[in-house]
Amino acid sequence: MILSKFNITLLIQRFFVFMILWLPAQVINAETVVVVNSQVQIDTISAKSLGRIYAMQVKHWPDGHPIKVYTYSTQKELYRHFMISQVKMQPHQLERLWSRLIFTGTGRVPVVVGNEKEMLQKVRMTPGAIGYVETEESLTGVKALTVEK
Repeated sequence: MILSKFNITLLIQRFFVFMILWLPAQVINAETVVVVNSQVQIDTISAKSLGRIYAMQVKHWPDGHPIKVYTYSTQKELYRHFMISQVKMQPHQLERLWSRLIFTGTGRVPVVVGNEKEMLQKVRMTPGAIGYVETEESLTGVKALTVEK
């Protein structure tokens, strides 16, 4: 079979369309893992409690230790996926809450990290820290929480 220039162009176009449609689906299907500092005394958390923590409404763990919340940039797909699938809130809802906290000076907002390595380092080194990652690989020094739906 001889491939003409037209057929090659058509194959390349189909490949790029496939990749454009397939790659975002892989990010969306990736499961996020909620991680906490190893000193945090819980192993499970409800989606409602997780939402309240990320809305900055809960400031202390049940044992009284302060919670330090970490997240990614609001522009990252992992952030959007986590907020919708685990926190059960639309990203714009949380962003609005955080803006109100900043504007009124009544609260603090999560600390933004740049990548998964930095997230794991911050959670590992900060007592009471909570964050999330895309994979369960190399969770040394942090604890993965089970999120009850």
